[in-house]
Amino acid sequence: GSSSNITTYSESSVGLSLVKSESQVVPRDGMGHAVNFRIRYNVNGDYGPWVEIPNAFITYDLLPPNPPTALTVTLLRDRMDTIPDVIKAEWTRDAVSPGTGVVIYATSFLNKKHTLYTSNGPETECRIENVSRFVVQDEGPAVARPYIFSIAATNISEKSSEKQAAAPIHITSKLKPVDPPTPDEIAGTAREVEYATLKAEVFADVMTTLGSLPPEGQSIVNNAVDKTVLKIKDVIAKGGRVEMADFGVFTAKWTNERLARNPSNGEPVVVPAYRNLGFTPSLGFKTGTKTGAVMTDLQAKPAAN
Repeated sequence: GSSSNITTYSESSVGLSLVKSESQVVPRDGMGHAVNFRIRYNVNGDYGPWVEIPNAFITYDLLPPNPPTALTVTLLRDRMDTIPDVIKAEWTRDAVSPGTGVVIYATSFLNKKHTLYTSNGPETECRIENVSRFVVQDEGPAVARPYIFSIAATNISEKSSEKQAAAPIHITSKLKPVDPPTPDEIAGTAREVEYATLKAEVFADVMTTLGSLPPEGQSIVNNAVDKTVLKIKDVIAKGGRVEMADFGVFTAKWTNERLARNPSNGEPVVVPAYRNLGFTPSLGFKTGTKTGAVMTDLQAKPAAN
C-alpha cells in the first residue's frame, strides 16, 4: 500500500523520518507479523531509488475488551490463627467484547492494590486463599479489615477498566509470627540490661568489694565506665585495636575499594575503602556463653579442649 511522510522539515534535516501508512498493513489481531517494506523519497516529483526493508516486525494491538458486567465475592472461611482465609469470586463476562482472560485485584484498607488471580481460560469463578497475608499485625488480637475486590478483562494486547464487587469483604488480619522463647527465657535467666542499669550494677559490685566509698562514689564509678567506653571508641575510630583480657578484641577493619553502579543512572562508580568495626570475643567469653557461666580465659582453656 501507499504511505506518506509525516516528519517535520527540522526532523528530516537531522535524518529522522516517520512514515504513516495510508491503509492497514497487518491484521488487527495483537499478533506479530513479518512485513517487507520498500521506501523512497519523493520531493515534488523527484523520486529517489527504492530501499528495501525486509522482515520488519509489526504488531497491531487489539482494542481493550469490555469489563465483566458483574463480580460477586463471598468469604467462605475467615482466617483462624495460622489457617488462612478462602474467598470465592464469581463474574459475568461481557457479551460483546469479553476478552480472553481476567485479572482480579484486592485493595486493602491501606489503599494498596494486590493482584490475586490471573487467567486466560473460559472459567467464570475461582477460589482464592490467604488474601489476609497482605495486612500483618505486629500484635494480637487479630482485627478484621475491609478489602475491596475488582476485576478486569484482558486480551493479548490490552486490559479493560475495572468492575468492583458491590461491597467490601472484611477478613481477619494475619498476625506477625512470634519466635518461641529460648531456654534462657524459659528459665528466667535472660536479661536485657540498659547502660544505666549496667553502671548501677558495676557500682554495687564495687561497693561489695570495697565495703565503702566516699559520697561521690557513684559518680566516680559512672565516670570510670563512661571513660572506658569512650576510650575504646576513640581508639577504634582512629583505626586502632583494643584487647581486653577475658573479654575480647575490638578492632577497626578496612574494606576493599570496589566497583559499583549508581542506582539512579547505572553509571559505574568507585566505592572507596572505609572502616568497619570488628569484635572477636575471647576464649573465656565464648566458652562461658556456651556453658552458661562467667569464665576467665585461663578457666576456659581446659574446658575448650
